[in-house]
Amino acid sequence: MAVARRLIELKERVREKALTLPAGAVVVALSGGADSACAAWLASEHGDPCRAIHVDHGLPGSTGMRAAAQAVAERLQMDLDVVEVSIPSGSSPEGQARSVRYRARLERLREGEWRLTGHTSDDQAETVLMN
Repeated sequence: MAVARRLIELKERVREKALTLPAGAVVVALSGGADSACAAWLASEHGDPCRAIHVDHGLPGSTGMRAAAQAVAERLQMDLDVVEVSIPSGSSPEGQARSVRYRARLERLREGEWRLTGHTSDDQAETVLMN
């Protein structure tokens, strides 16, 4: 299966970059895309407690992303917290969605948990922000 091969290759590239998770519980931001699926896969092998949060924006395509996140979490036997949000109007729908998503994840972060997000190299907006 091409998708499985892509995830395995992505996982190995991340490992090669020496991703080392700190000790302790991890919560993964699981969008349903390949980048967050890989992050969830790595976190599930970490050995410490791990769960995921998916933010459903209620936008076109959100149903498919939610289903993908649920499938990944089920496959990894990972608890998944699905949070439904509304996007306020504004000049940048993407920016509004990002702000709501980040806030929703922070509000559900438990004491002592590490946050883990994954972004592929072609995720330009996030790459610029992270760098």
